[in-house]
Amino acid sequence: MIEIKITEEMHKRAEETAKDIPSFKLSYRGGLEANVIGCLGEYIVEDWLRLNNILFQDERGETTHDYRLLNNRTFDVKTKDRTCPMQQSYACTVSDYNAEHQQPDYYIFVSLQREKNNKTNDIRRFHTAFIVGGVKRNYFKKHSLGWKIGQIDPSNNWPVKFDCHNLLANNITSAIDVIEILKVKSPA
Repeated sequence: MIEIKITEEMHKRAEETAKDIPSFKLSYRGGLEANVIGCLGEYIVEDWLRLNNILFQDERGETTHDYRLLNNRTFDVKTKDRTCPMQQSYACTVSDYNAEHQQPDYYIFVSLQREKNNKTNDIRRFHTAFIVGGVKRNYFKKHSLGWKIGQIDPSNNWPVKFDCHNLLANNITSAIDVIEILKVKSPA
């Protein structure tokens, strides 16, 4: 897992981008708040990939995935709001409404940490990001556990707010290994 201090520049980029993104009807957070959290996670992953010399194309205008690698594989970034540091025993989540239309080859999971008592919608409430790792979509579909709205996850007493599937972080590929998987050799 990679821990990153979130900067003001990251917050600003996410805010600017989120303003121009339409709201998804089924988003449980709704509108701008969901979009800005997603954009922050995406920019954190973009910066991390560039730092590791992974080349990609931004295709967030598509509904099936967020990015495309040079070898044509695609990935989608899934971002989660947390009030404590990410642990390997925590769940990585894909909402069912997204899984219906998104068809990336991989998911990359990011957790954003905020103070527990900060319930504002200000993106600056997030101070730390954790790039948890990634997993092939087909593996996720096969091994994740489904939850319905209103159920309580007994592992952490989390009231499920939307139909989703979870896979524990210790069952996905580490962030360090994801970099090796995503590397594309340049043509000779």
